[in-house]
Amino acid sequence: MCVDEKNIAIQLWDTAGQERFRSITKTYFRRADGVLLLYDVTSERSFLNVRQWVQSIDDACETRVPLVLCGNKVDLRDCGGRRGGVASEAGERLARDTGATYFETSCKNGDGVVDALIQLARQMVTTEDVAVQTSALRVCAADQKRPCCGGGGRKEV
Repeated sequence: MCVDEKNIAIQLWDTAGQERFRSITKTYFRRADGVLLLYDVTSERSFLNVRQWVQSIDDACETRVPLVLCGNKVDLRDCGGRRGGVASEAGERLARDTGATYFETSCKNGDGVVDALIQLARQMVTTEDVAVQTSALRVCAADQKRPCCGGGGRKEV
């Protein structure tokens, strides 16, 4: 994707929230630069599982990675007499509680999907830029403590 005039490579892994993938997701999370976490707005159970997934992400990652939470299937929220599900306000509150950015999406018709991916990409770039700057500062500080050329601070004439 081209986001803010930068080419961003995004690789998405879909576990569909299935428990049988929980053991391998730790490996994916450990190497992830960001996470797009979806729940089904028509399923209270799907929504309630979000906190467990966030905990798995936090357990696997040394530092906090950008997280975008998506309430998905909004096209089905009040469709065909099927009322109920998870209100937008509940999703927004959960996002605030977990430090995530919140979007409502429909993968079926594409609503909000690109916006969520762009937001995640922006957060990942920002996090990467901070990490690079912090690394550079550590290297510079370490270099200042060492004498040049391993001479122990003595000058030979």
